Amino acid sequence: MNESIINRLSAISENEMSVLSEDYSMASDAETAFANMKLRQRDYIYNVIDLSKTVSARPHTRFVEFPRHSHNYIEIMCVIRGEIRHIINGKTFDIKEGQLIMMNRHISHGIRASGENDIAVNLIVSSDYVGIAGARFRGDPSLRDFAEQEENEHGEGRFLIYGFDSNPYAEALIEGLICQCLFESDTPKGILRETLSLLLRHFEAKPEMLLYSSSGDPERDPVREKIGAYIQSFYKTASLSELASILTMSEPYVSKRIKELYGATFTALVSERRFSEAEQMLLHTDLPITEIAEAVGYDNNSFFHRRFRERYGISPSKWRKENRTLR
Repeated sequence: MNESIINRLSAISENEMSVLSEDYSMASDAETAFANMKLRQRDYIYNVIDLSKTVSARPHTRFVEFPRHSHNYIEIMCVIRGEIRHIINGKTFDIKEGQLIMMNRHISHGIRASGENDIAVNLIVSSDYVGIAGARFRGDPSLRDFAEQEENEHGEGRFLIYGFDSNPYAEALIEGLICQCLFESDTPKGILRETLSLLLRHFEAKPEMLLYSSSGDPERDPVREKIGAYIQSFYKTASLSELASILTMSEPYVSKRIKELYGATFTALVSERRFSEAEQMLLHTDLPITEIAEAVGYDNNSFFHRRFRERYGISPSKWRKENRTLR
């Protein structure tokens, strides 16, 4: 993030001065300096947020704890330096430098007091915008679910955590939003809206940026869905390098994600899919074993026989005979 932006955001604001006790010093621990917490009972919306805009912003107020609250808008907190601790559904989420948390209007959360070097900006997004934009998120289950729940008047609380520190393009878009909202008050609404759209579309195109989805359903993980669809369709010729290219990720990262999501290696998943298909062919066709081996991706018939024996303890022909008899 541009140092000039960080310097401007680092300055103690009037709101922050109002919550600091008289004996506060810049070197003291911020958490001991809350004798006069004038903002304690205030909701975020009292901090001069212009909800007539698609996107507006304000620096996060440091040195004070925000008790559990909710909003009538989408909030995106971008942490520029340090970290901000959120409490959601009794769980702690530390949003660190280079990360952001996006929460829909049904989320109720609290925020622990932060220190002088914990700098964040809240982007406030009108609920209508995400409802309209949600129709675009066909390829990202997490964003699609977030938008669908946002549109529903009685929808469930959803939040997503993204990392943007290793993605220069996303960081530039966030920097642009912050500058346009906070320091360039005459920026046309259309530019803000399109900048936000580009950021969300970038999240959709780069699933590795998603660090956490509150849906709680691992089956909805966007990376998992793409991996599963690839292996399901291309098991015969599947390769880790091709999958990494499709996901626009590095091979080591994809390998690591597969292990995290499935508890198995890429090779094991492909093998599982191939033998699942081989079983169906052995049971429901009279194709020779050599043709079945080739059909599921094994050019070497001897290798197929060896792997089959390792897996089932018997030859493919004997497995076919025994299992057809059971049927």
